[in-house]
Amino acid sequence: MQQGMKNDEEATMQEATRTWVLPTRLALALLVAGLGWSATALAGAPPANCTGLTALKIPHTRITSAEVVPAADGLPEHCLVLGVVSPAVGFEVRLPTEWNGKLYFAGDFVFAGSVSDPSLGLARGYAIASTDGGHQGDLFDASWALDNRPAEIDYGYRAVHVTAVVSKILVAAYYGERPRLSYFDGCSKGGMQGLREAEQYPDDFNGIAAGAPALDFTGLMIAANWTCRRSTRRSTAD
Repeated sequence: MQQGMKNDEEATMQEATRTWVLPTRLALALLVAGLGWSATALAGAPPANCTGLTALKIPHTRITSAEVVPAADGLPEHCLVLGVVSPAVGFEVRLPTEWNGKLYFAGDFVFAGSVSDPSLGLARGYAIASTDGGHQGDLFDASWALDNRPAEIDYGYRAVHVTAVVSKILVAAYYGERPRLSYFDGCSKGGMQGLREAEQYPDDFNGIAAGAPALDFTGLMIAANWTCRRSTRRSTAD
């Protein structure tokens, strides 16, 4: 019984990888070779072509919006791109007008559910990428995972990888060149994401800062549950 469940899970993960990663890697290879999109899309004259990024055809990906955001609150002018990778990996990519040639990926926290704060890297001229981990919700809400194996896979490791691939395609289309260096930065859940990337997709990033990685997730959740129950338990003397 357990062996059958394990085989089913492995088949699900292999299918998720096969149906998205392989065609998208091909698309990225074509982009690097100068094929697949028009010369105008590749030339990139920021920020004039920002809204044109919605017309890019990326496998299993839908660009929902692309707009220029004026400089404000210490952040530079940039092109904000929002989209979704099938089935439900939401992502955000910010492309500064004055780009330093590098990509910064901000990792998630706890149960994700929203993109991370982009200000740290954006203020330094990095192109910024982040993902909601494959679902929308509160940081401490894990109800989305119940009987939803694809969402668990996205949250576990796939969301970061597919967002990294798509963000590099967007960077190349906007600036006319790929990032010369790509970095991942995350703590806790983000630290775990960084280590999973290093283990499964070592070519995604040139450098990974994995702070306080939440590796034993089952153990962490049991400990958190025990702590909450103990700290909120009413005394029998009350």
